Amino acid sequence: MGLLCLQCGCADPRPEEAQRPLDPTRFGRSDTIRDFARLEVPMSVTVSGYGLVGGLIQGGSRDCPDHIRAYLKRMVRGKAKSDINIDALIASEFTTVVYLEAVVPVAAMKADEFDVKVLCLSGLAATVLNGGWLYESDLRLLGDDVSSPMVATVKGPVFVHEGSDPEAQPQKVGHILGGGRVTADPAIKLILEAGDYQMTSWMRNLIIRRFGRDTAVAESAGRIVLKVPVRYRRQRWRFFAMVEAMYLNQAPEVVNNRTMRLIGELASSKDRNKPEIALEAIGPVCLKKTAALLQSSDEAVRLSAARCMTNLGSERGLQVLTTIATDPSSTRRREAIKAMGTAVPVEPVINVLQMLLRDEDFDVVLEAYELLTQLSREKIDRTLVAGSFSLERIPHTPQKAIVVTRRGRPRMTLFGAPIPFQPGRLFQSLDGFVTLDSRAADGFVRLTRKHPTRPTVIGPLRCRAELGEMIRVFCGEYLSQGGPGGGLGVSYADGIALIRELCDKRCVDAELWAGPLPE
Repeated sequence: MGLLCLQCGCADPRPEEAQRPLDPTRFGRSDTIRDFARLEVPMSVTVSGYGLVGGLIQGGSRDCPDHIRAYLKRMVRGKAKSDINIDALIASEFTTVVYLEAVVPVAAMKADEFDVKVLCLSGLAATVLNGGWLYESDLRLLGDDVSSPMVATVKGPVFVHEGSDPEAQPQKVGHILGGGRVTADPAIKLILEAGDYQMTSWMRNLIIRRFGRDTAVAESAGRIVLKVPVRYRRQRWRFFAMVEAMYLNQAPEVVNNRTMRLIGELASSKDRNKPEIALEAIGPVCLKKTAALLQSSDEAVRLSAARCMTNLGSERGLQVLTTIATDPSSTRRREAIKAMGTAVPVEPVINVLQMLLRDEDFDVVLEAYELLTQLSREKIDRTLVAGSFSLERIPHTPQKAIVVTRRGRPRMTLFGAPIPFQPGRLFQSLDGFVTLDSRAADGFVRLTRKHPTRPTVIGPLRCRAELGEMIRVFCGEYLSQGGPGGGLGVSYADGIALIRELCDKRCVDAELWAGPLPE
């Protein structure tokens, strides 16, 4: 039935030609899709737009060139149920108009996130962007006007690197970390060398038989549109490589001989990536033969075979990956953890990852944590602070560390939580704005902050002398006096700088690890 489907095709632009049986003997034993077609993946593109940053506590700018004001009005009119008054927002002393620019990565898919650069318009009054919030804005290909198709949207808090000196140079450049979001899937295509309907149908049906009916559509003779399967979304380049590596000759004896040859290469080759992908492209039919490599004395061979089998849905492959990942003497633990990300069902993987969070090797802990956040966010103790960033706590790790991101979605993670604030300490930030006082013998700390624009003080606020609770308070949204709850209103960037000072002065017994800055 499978061969009949491959020969007959379905829903082709020219069914009378496409449905004629294609003679599979026209292909050599080693002919692949790559030999007859090229993969066309959208390249990275630069997008831009204009927007409004609000919530500026150190003054905004009411200036706005007429053509940008008109652009913003047309953008707002294009949004369903939008009742935003652009003129009123621009007139506010707490907003400023900004220019937005970003690079959408190669092969970006719908809902993928990316960083967006935010720049105050030249010539406008000096504005400190730190702590501001960008209202949702559209991004289009660089140079396009508002009537062109939208490529992405962006919104979120503005991050300004804490190393900037606001007195030497106003903070007029920032980033929306992970705030850009792609709005449509790209057109990923296979372009055949010749406009052959039968060949197009054959290739299309090979792909849908292996990856599912919605993964390939024959758009025309010589052109196939691909859709990345959900389970390969985080491994899209592996999916592309497998499509290109698919063999065209599907005769059973040829498939069997090919499988045995690839298994031999996987066992002996120094570069195992190519045979591993080729075996995975063949599909579950190769599982039984590949399983023999799980007994290899070479750990690298076992890992490659297990990764291939796990990607094909084998629980035996996952068992081997788990053994490697939990072996303290192995040098491939992190590689094995990465390979566990495609396992189905995910519950056994989550259980292993939670156990690895207590491992003595902190690099292993970090690897397990990253995968766990992708597979099951509810398994992480996570709190959204001021709508701006995630505060996560990982208890019982052997090392206490605060890991903060400065690319992608903003996140502070406390490893080894709870992390206590030393008792009997009076701490003041270098800029003199924030004071933390734990001198009272009640296990609490009192937090105050000088108001950024008025000669008053915010606070004192009181919380447990534990770093996670303190972050929630000093980075919590500022509410007027008398309001319930609330915090000191310290921005994400300033919060990172404050934590760095706390670590340097040993007010907390932990290390700060800050991720790379946005490009």
